[in-house]
Amino acid sequence: MAPDRTVLIVEDDPVTSDLLAVFLRTRRYRVLTAVDAMQGLTLAHREQPDVVLLDIGMPAGGGLSCWDRMARSDRTRHIPVIIMTANPRPELAEQARARGAAGFFAKPVDLDALAEHLARVLVAAGST
Repeated sequence: MAPDRTVLIVEDDPVTSDLLAVFLRTRRYRVLTAVDAMQGLTLAHREQPDVVLLDIGMPAGGGLSCWDRMARSDRTRHIPVIIMTANPRPELAEQARARGAAGFFAKPVDLDALAEHLARVLVAAGST
């Protein structure tokens, strides 16, 4: 994986965010982190990451609100979004897929499965 592939992690739990960031950096991704939905939206607009890992349950608008705003913006609607949640209800997974999520992961996230899925998403998006 080229080190210029950028992943934006939007996650309010610092332990989860740090774990994901360290894991992805070992796989040579450039990693950006945001602690809430508003910061995530700002970074997505400014940095144009190749993919966003988005927690659903967060302060400052929540993950779904952030995703909706990304989808409405010409600058960010093309960025694939992979949803992460500590509340993996089947209806939430279905809702995420219906809205066009590039993936859906229950927390704690299986890091190897995430890495494999992330690589597939980037290939499909033409980012590798």
